Amino acid sequence: MKEIENFIREFIEAEYTADRGQHDIDLSDSEHEKLADHAYSFYGKSLSHPFLRGESVESIKGDKEIEEMYLINYNETIKPILFQIKQYKYPELGGALKSQVQNDEIWACYVSSSLDTGKPLGYRRLYYIAKGAGGLKIIYYITFDMKKKHWRHSVDLETVKVLDPGKLIAVEKYQAPEEDFSLLDYNK
Repeated sequence: MKEIENFIREFIEAEYTADRGQHDIDLSDSEHEKLADHAYSFYGKSLSHPFLRGESVESIKGDKEIEEMYLINYNETIKPILFQIKQYKYPELGGALKSQVQNDEIWACYVSSSLDTGKPLGYRRLYYIAKGAGGLKIIYYITFDMKKKHWRHSVDLETVKVLDPGKLIAVEKYQAPEEDFSLLDYNK
């Protein structure tokens, strides 16, 4: 499990750096692209690239209102917290994911948000990690909807989903969440 913990912690650091860089208007587009590509390198081939900027720095600079919004987002970006990792055997995977996984194991990593919402710290993402031809990769993730208190899939295509994680064989806990629903699940 230590290998998975190291992998997800390296990803969390890369994600944090890319997220902050996305809102740092003093960072050139090419500098940010390097950070974004590094964070994306942890993803498997069925996941899209979420770390790119929506606008170039040149189109942002000079517009004080947009610059202020980027500064607020920069300051609210925090490093996500790893709560726990669960190891599973015999997962049921969509067809596109089956080809990315070398064995019959996956790991579920429960992580907090990368934005300081001012609310109690709780689950935000559950990253599924598997070993494939290119080593460890995040093959899929789901997002926790705090308002509705349930996990939601980022896509509707079953072919790229973890349909069932399988048989739980191990759990490692690192830090308890503060938010009630997340804490209840964590303590199960």
